Amino acid sequence: MSSISCIIPMSDYLITLSQKSSLMKSDILILSITKYMLSNYYGINNSDVKIYKNHWGKPMIRGISNVHFNFSHTNDIIVGAFSTKQIGIDVEKVRRFNPKILKLFCSKEEMSDLSTIEDMHRLTQIWSIKESYLKMLGVGLNLPMNKYSTCRLDNQIRLKGKNGLISNVSFNLVSAKNIVISVCYILI
Repeated sequence: MSSISCIIPMSDYLITLSQKSSLMKSDILILSITKYMLSNYYGINNSDVKIYKNHWGKPMIRGISNVHFNFSHTNDIIVGAFSTKQIGIDVEKVRRFNPKILKLFCSKEEMSDLSTIEDMHRLTQIWSIKESYLKMLGVGLNLPMNKYSTCRLDNQIRLKGKNGLISNVSFNLVSAKNIVISVCYILI
């Protein structure tokens, strides 16, 4: 059996980090964590928690619009993010990307900024930042990632789209030796 390894309170949201055993289904653990967090941190009764998925697969709570959550997992790690604002989270193991896939998620600007496609850590960060943004929007991977560019402005991670800087979101990025976690949340 697996449980929440830690809960990390941030200024605008909470992060959960869990380790999943190979025998446990991610959906069961995610439902268990969601009910625990909603009950203990947001005062929502477990019997009131009815989770559904939107058209693109983002999990939502039926009838409750003031609490948002999102999950991501890779191999044996599951991360969750909970907030009163729209939120998206992604966890990735640092890995090598196929050059054909790079063209699908890296913008031309990012490709020219990379010193080499062997920079696996930076590429994983780019992927994770964009995926957390798309998950915050609730559209999954249904928008072209290569139409967005990551950048740093005033020492913060930012995202640019075709109409310029996307100013109503913020990102937090945690990078370890072989793991990248990105959280995107709406500022408004």
